[in-house]
Amino acid sequence: MGLSGRFRKRVSVITLVFFGVLLMKVLNSVGTELFPVNYKVDIPVADINTNLDEIARYFGGSRYKAGDDLREKMACMLEDAVEMVTPAMVYSIHQVTDIDPDGTFFFKNNFFINTPKTDIDLNTKYIAACICTLGGQLEATCQDISQNGDMYNSMLLDSIGVSLLDNLAEACQSFLNERAEEMELFGNCRIGPGYMTMPLQAQEQLFKLVDATAIDVQLNKSMVMSPVKSLSFFVKFTTELDPERSALKCRRCGLKSCQFRIM
Repeated sequence: MGLSGRFRKRVSVITLVFFGVLLMKVLNSVGTELFPVNYKVDIPVADINTNLDEIARYFGGSRYKAGDDLREKMACMLEDAVEMVTPAMVYSIHQVTDIDPDGTFFFKNNFFINTPKTDIDLNTKYIAACICTLGGQLEATCQDISQNGDMYNSMLLDSIGVSLLDNLAEACQSFLNERAEEMELFGNCRIGPGYMTMPLQAQEQLFKLVDATAIDVQLNKSMVMSPVKSLSFFVKFTTELDPERSALKCRRCGLKSCQFRIM
């Protein structure tokens, strides 16, 4: 091969590599089900702060009333707890290509999620898949306290963590509602694996739609997330507002006998 031939071959290889890299950048910026765009958001702790009444509800149930000494203890432990958490979320938004009224939303490239028929909304245009977490430090501290024989304080700190996680999910919901509004749509009630009538097996489908490793969350074979203080859910972006969106989650839940139900 002559000098000019070798030069043309080298230019062709460089050009192919350049346009290959450019194509990947375009795919990642546009976002498809094969190369979904994942957005990681660090949530300020101030946005998920809770209150003592809510902590008491998770500690002793809906009818539990914490005394002054316990409330003072909870306030001190809450100050410590907020130093242990690193709230974050990762989400991706997927265009709905078809809806089966019997309970399936379809996306591109044969991706889909199965939902109960009651969660199907034919006005759904997009679905956001979201995972949020408080990180692992608070849970590890609960385990250390428990292993030292102090179950009471371990359970109290765990209740604070549950309350913070609940408020983190609400903050993520509000964030996604704002994204929906930017698209001139409505963000509606979140639906999640194992919540109400959605089967826990939907967790596997959710984890295919969003990159949980971006916030160091993993899923085991039992569909349980690690760190434990993590939540996953879907939010439907619809053309019509769901009248249930503003309702308390306890009012939407059919588990009437739950001891933590808001009265």
